[in-house]
Amino acid sequence: MTSRMGRLFALRTTAGYERNVANMIEGRIPQGSRDVHAILVLPTLKGFVFVEGKDRETVAELVRDLRHVSPRRLSRSTSWKSQSIWWRGR
Repeated sequence: MTSRMGRLFALRTTAGYERNVANMIEGRIPQGSRDVHAILVLPTLKGFVFVEGKDRETVAELVRDLRHVSPRRLSRSTSWKSQSIWWRGR
């Protein structure tokens, strides 16, 4: 059995557009791709969308030139097992 665990990336978005961004990301995932495992929007956390993906490049390609996503550097937690989900940028 192979591990499906990916890395968790926090994307900074325009507040109020979290679901739209998640839907746009979902629409950009190639059919049959196993590079993105989950897209998470927390209704109580405005301005963030979380994406579990294979690697930074995969997620960066999905959000390139996407409206309402901050162009800041992608940040990640070390794995799903990590207790902290964070965003780091300038």
